[in-house]
Amino acid sequence: MPQTLNVFDTQGLPLGAFQRASVTATLARMAGVPADEDRARRQSALLARHVAQLYEEHAQDRLRAWSATQRQALLRHAFVLHRWAAEHRVSVFDAFLGFREFRAAHPEEAQGSLDAGAEAELREFESRHPEPIRDLAFAYLGPEEQPTLSAFREHLELAEEDEEACRWLAALLLPWCRGGNCGLLFDGPSNVGLGGAGVHFELGYLPEAAHDLKGVVGFLAINSLRQHILTLPRAARKRVVIEEVSRFLDLPGAETIVRELFEQFRKFNCQVLIVAQSYSRLADTPIRVAVVGNARAWGIFNPGSREDVERLGRDIGLSPLAQEAILRFPRPDQQSGAKYSEFLYFHTDARRPICGPVRYVRLPEPDSSLTSNPSEP
Repeated sequence: MPQTLNVFDTQGLPLGAFQRASVTATLARMAGVPADEDRARRQSALLARHVAQLYEEHAQDRLRAWSATQRQALLRHAFVLHRWAAEHRVSVFDAFLGFREFRAAHPEEAQGSLDAGAEAELREFESRHPEPIRDLAFAYLGPEEQPTLSAFREHLELAEEDEEACRWLAALLLPWCRGGNCGLLFDGPSNVGLGGAGVHFELGYLPEAAHDLKGVVGFLAINSLRQHILTLPRAARKRVVIEEVSRFLDLPGAETIVRELFEQFRKFNCQVLIVAQSYSRLADTPIRVAVVGNARAWGIFNPGSREDVERLGRDIGLSPLAQEAILRFPRPDQQSGAKYSEFLYFHTDARRPICGPVRYVRLPEPDSSLTSNPSEP
């Protein structure tokens, strides 16, 4: 069965500003980001406006098809989240995550909160806060009920404002839709399973010439993992690894995702690991402060550049002695005989910092003839 990653799928979460921004960034990549910054900003603003319109129209269509009982349950849920956010001084999105865990641990008490709202209070809330109610509706929709790329392209074709620009964007998105060059990869209900102990997205099978395709898949993959982590219990331990973060940062909107991972995901019990060939590529981006300020452990190999090591040393507080040690680490291609990798482990603990060299030696593969057969007694 063809695999599909639907950019519009909220994965069981309410619609939020970050989701709309991620969708806009992905569509901008698909359509092609203009070299002129003003044109790029105008295109992004146009896409953002129509993404918001599509989500609103889709929610209204779905709500009209719901029964009165379903709409009432949604209203009570949104009302409880509104009060939860005010009482705990968090965003409505964080209130959704917090109340969901509370509901799983204390179902009877949570149900009592959902049943407690008076009709007059609910009617007033509905009239004053229609947007969070519509946003919450997406948490109730399955993969087959979410908006799709084809639906968005049709929305652009039918747009009456900025007609020429919308028609052009619709034409640029056509190759990414069903029947286009990418087949069903981005258009249709999401069917990529993210359950299990680990999830790995391998982009190496995509041809190097398909640079734009790799970029879109990479952005969607990490954004899907972000959404998936938010659906997991907060107490569960998670880890996100971004290989070659410098290439990932070339994607529109990628900086926002990496910054949020470092600044916000510690509270979700999530460890974030990024791999970069050189620090300067990371240091020249707006996320440098977020990474340096929140990363507690560093594994630093010899990059072959004194300037790169000194720049990193200034930012994270490495001593000159440690910097010199890094520059003396031999690379495996410079060794003969048994080869190894060497790096500096630096843990910036305020009470007990750790700094020292680590040598990694790959052990030989065990002789299969000497291993016992587990099927034998």
